[in-house]
Amino acid sequence: MPITPSAASALEAILLIRHEQLQTWARKGRLLAAAQEALMLQGTPKRSEQPIKEWVAGDDFRNTPEILLCPAADMNGDMGAYAISAEKICLNQDWLLAALAAQVISSPSGAK
Repeated sequence: MPITPSAASALEAILLIRHEQLQTWARKGRLLAAAQEALMLQGTPKRSEQPIKEWVAGDDFRNTPEILLCPAADMNGDMGAYAISAEKICLNQDWLLAALAAQVISSPSGAK
């Protein structure tokens, strides 16, 4: 199944909203705190220092992995995956559309 235009436009709108949220959280220190709690880390992981500094400064996320929509058939039931060798994030388009419909994630037209 090819990528649908609705999934592609939804992802584009969501990423814009999420980038703004990440920048706000980075400025307030909440992004680092959430990463430390979720990953059970002590201190600041070296790999997170530079992106957080860039996001605080208003970077355009050019140094973050590209996010690709992938057909569900290619995702083996996963919602998403990170391809280390390609440095890309693959997001299951069917999951994205279902999550939007169920309001698990904010729709582009209204923040949750």
